[in-house]
Amino acid sequence: FRFVAAAGAPARPGEIRFDMGEAEVTHEGERCTFEVLLGRLGLHDRTLRRIAEMVHDIDCKDDQHGHAETAGLERMLVGLAALERRDRQRLEQGFALFDGLYRALAEWPRARRPAPPSAKNKPRGGGRRRGGKT
Repeated sequence: FRFVAAAGAPARPGEIRFDMGEAEVTHEGERCTFEVLLGRLGLHDRTLRRIAEMVHDIDCKDDQHGHAETAGLERMLVGLAALERRDRQRLEQGFALFDGLYRALAEWPRARRPAPPSAKNKPRGGGRRRGGKT
């Protein structure tokens, strides 16, 4: 990543400009840059799609997707930017934030399943006994 002034910054060989004027990757129609990147890279991961929808709502300010986590994510990003002025540090902390968000969302269905009964609560011997009282 290299940060440049938005107006007329030429790309160096091998660079791809994004989310700025004259960029190779930026908003297209109603899709934000992150959504465009997912499409161009052919990434169809359900968790990435959910994150892209949150980023869309933050970036486009249209609450099109309305995920409960979006407001919290936005406040975290605002806080990160307020705490750190250096671009490289913001990137590193932002990567960690989004990696954690991805992991939490990817594991959410598993985390919500009821835990299996503990061995302490399991019936012994397969339940009812034959030929006697239960």
